[in-house]
Amino acid sequence: MCPFPEIPSCLTPMKHSLLLNLLVRTPIYDRPPVNRWGTGRVTLLGDAAYATTSTLGQGACLAIESALVLAGCLRRENSVEPALRRYERDRQARTSRIIYQSWSMGSKIQWQHPLACWFRDCVIRWMPRRWHLRALENIIAPGCVDRVWAENMDAPGTLQTGADSHDRTFHPG
Repeated sequence: MCPFPEIPSCLTPMKHSLLLNLLVRTPIYDRPPVNRWGTGRVTLLGDAAYATTSTLGQGACLAIESALVLAGCLRRENSVEPALRRYERDRQARTSRIIYQSWSMGSKIQWQHPLACWFRDCVIRWMPRRWHLRALENIIAPGCVDRVWAENMDAPGTLQTGADSHDRTFHPG
């Protein structure tokens, strides 16, 4: 089906080139994980700290997890700077692992040699379903769902709060 049905039939040969002219090609860049996201009372979160390619679709997930972890660290620590450094330590292993996994899978998806593509596709097609599920669990589970929710939530859907969370005064370090 043509994406431009309103184009007159006399222009049919041009439909393909019109479609190609409308495509926008944006190269995807990545960068290796960094060891330091912040200093003093400043830190980074999300793509600013740990940009990853979109191959695994985990960018927004990592940012949401990090926001929860950061909230928990700010709640538990007595001042901002130790909370920020703890957040960075708590998140760096997981975000680094996702960056490398995403890059690795993305590089395999981009293979162009016909024999390599055939081999990759056969391996994926014939891999037992439980192996696919285990690979997904390795992306999602470690240090994510259970631990993050357990440490930062009283009950599903409610952030932990307490009298000290509103009364705490942060002093510059």
